[in-house]
Amino acid sequence: MAGVADEERVGLEDKLEEKSKELEGDQSLFELLQLCKDFANDHNLPADDCCICMCPFDDDEPYVKAICSHSFHCECLSRWIHDQRVQALDRESESPGCSSGG
Repeated sequence: MAGVADEERVGLEDKLEEKSKELEGDQSLFELLQLCKDFANDHNLPADDCCICMCPFDDDEPYVKAICSHSFHCECLSRWIHDQRVQALDRESESPGCSSGG
């Protein structure tokens, strides 16, 4: 699992084994799946650093995961997008433009 330390993964395995013994013969599958889902939601931080600032992700920082699986702090991505727009506008104002005689 990306973003999950080995000791956390082992902890999940232990919880799953304990829960499966507790619920033997019951609707254990659904409860085990819910336990996994809750664990994944609680530990859902990217394993890699932000691709823009190269800093790790904290629990309280919002982040975005791109379709290519790269992750960015929302603030870093917002600043980067803003900077790209400003640079594009600067390039546009520096270029002589197109003049058609039509």
